[in-house]
Amino acid sequence: MTLDFQNISESELRSPLVIGLCSVIFLAILLATIIGNVVVIAAIVNYRTLKSSRSNLYILNLAIADLAVALTVMIWTAAAFVLDMGQSVDHPWMLGMVSSDLYLNLSSPFGFDSSLTFNSCKSNCA
Repeated sequence: MTLDFQNISESELRSPLVIGLCSVIFLAILLATIIGNVVVIAAIVNYRTLKSSRSNLYILNLAIADLAVALTVMIWTAAAFVLDMGQSVDHPWMLGMVSSDLYLNLSSPFGFDSSLTFNSCKSNCA
């Protein structure tokens, strides 16, 4: 399975529909991340029974780290993508290609050598 993002024109990526859809998706993911992590942090901090378990402290640490990422990296990435489509459009598409390539290679580990070639990397990244 090969993903071909090179046939998408600049005008299609800069259309108001795409920008609006991306804005809504980014906002929904950002709000869900922030609200979910704040709820986890508040629950562990406010309830004594949740504080006593060592595994809940690891979950608290993970929620704090995830909240820090959401408040710093996710906000700036979403703003850069929505406000400046021309320069930051490569980043989200590249992440999608890397994720799909990782999924395909993990789902068929014995075909990894045949799917990852210099030409396929060059065509996907160009």
